[in-house]
Amino acid sequence: MDLGTKRRIARRCKAVAAGRSIPEAARWNHNIHYFQVLLDALPVDACSALDVGCGDGMLVRRLRERIESIVGIDLDVGEIELARAATPASDWAAPEFVHGDVMSHDFGRTFDAVLSVASLHHLDTEPALRRMAGLVSDGGVLVIQGLARSTNARDLLYDAVGSVLTQILKRTGSRTYYEHSAPIRPPKDSFSDIRSIALALLPGVRYQRHALWRYTLVWRRVASL
Repeated sequence: MDLGTKRRIARRCKAVAAGRSIPEAARWNHNIHYFQVLLDALPVDACSALDVGCGDGMLVRRLRERIESIVGIDLDVGEIELARAATPASDWAAPEFVHGDVMSHDFGRTFDAVLSVASLHHLDTEPALRRMAGLVSDGGVLVIQGLARSTNARDLLYDAVGSVLTQILKRTGSRTYYEHSAPIRPPKDSFSDIRSIALALLPGVRYQRHALWRYTLVWRRVASL
């Protein structure tokens, strides 16, 4: 590990240490806000899950409440180290965190659920969707929460609602805004682009636009007879 990487890890550890003072159940941001949408899409009998771009492992820790075999993968070694440190093994589930590229890593298996939060825009959209769909077991589900660019009047209306809703959510309830430590990259595809690409590649996919600058894709692989 080179000196630059070590320094980035140290900075992230310091930032996350500050965030760790916030109880995990109270942490809130635009990604966390829609976690329940992803969890609600899981098959009731899912036994395995893959979190693509797992970051510091927050979604993995939610998943392990109901799924025994979980793998989180991220290209950022600092995020993987944070995830491992924050996710001790339990009697029920011991998640595996992999430092690697989902596009080339050999998992040696498929998964009942493949999930991704705010990661698709870091990848080439079409190849990444094909790759993630290929990792879904028969009868399993692909669930993606993503970011996209606003390009039309409808998008701008969503943005306006999102701005107001963000301020309300920050000031009400027991939420505390949580600044994640993962690398940030602006989305390259518009919401319309994402919808069109997903519909072309994933027959039967359900696309939903959300207020807080997010969308979700839910696609189920039909079980073989």
